[in-house]
Amino acid sequence: MSTMKQTATVAVLLAGSLLAGYVAYNASLPEPVAATTRVDSNQLESLELSAPDGTVYSMDTWAGFPQIVNFWATWCGPCREEMPVLVQVQQDYADKGLVVIGLSMDYPEDTELVQQFAAEFGVDFPILMASDHGNTLAASYGAEYFALPISVFIKADGTVTKIHTGLLTQDQAEFELKKLF
Repeated sequence: MSTMKQTATVAVLLAGSLLAGYVAYNASLPEPVAATTRVDSNQLESLELSAPDGTVYSMDTWAGFPQIVNFWATWCGPCREEMPVLVQVQQDYADKGLVVIGLSMDYPEDTELVQQFAAEFGVDFPILMASDHGNTLAASYGAEYFALPISVFIKADGTVTKIHTGLLTQDQAEFELKKLF
């Protein structure tokens, strides 16, 4: 076999292997969550979480309002990067009733660290300590897997329109917010 044919054969085999790996990888990823989940306020009313200052809130406190429920942590790089987006979105859409709710996945004893984080980024929306309940709460909204950050977009009627896992950009937030109003 000539060198040219050998090179072509190796290239075809390599391309085939890469394609097979790509297909196998994509098949292993979880399916996206359908945007038909409805948040059960009865389920949420039984879940109480504390703000860093110790104030206790029921998760159904904001039922009836369009929401972005954001799971994050102070140690999460993408969470730090997207926090200014969430602060801006809250400011821009507050007059439409939007409530951004930040659910910190930091340890319960790290409330001071969470407060410092909120001050650093000028957070003006509710932050709750969800560390022990984060996975369960994300699943109750319809998330099939848990990785930070997660932003759950919820209409005022409780319909989840989007579960966004990973860094949320301003453009992505604006696109999803159109579905809430």
